[in-house]
Amino acid sequence: MSSLIGKIVEHDGKIYQILSDRANLLYAHSYGDNCGIKETVLISKENLKIVATSSVVERKKCTESK
Repeated sequence: MSSLIGKIVEHDGKIYQILSDRANLLYAHSYGDNCGIKETVLISKENLKIVATSSVVERKKCTESK
């Protein structure tokens, strides 16, 4: 089976990218306007159903000072 890391999936109109493939779960993340992770979903490999969601507190966009 080929790796699922990096694959893009859609759920309820949101786009997620799979970033982690663990023993029984896939971890997929959506991104906010600041390119940081906005929401994480855990997907059961057994039935490909979302078993948990977690929203991440938005961080302020970092800017470099020159």
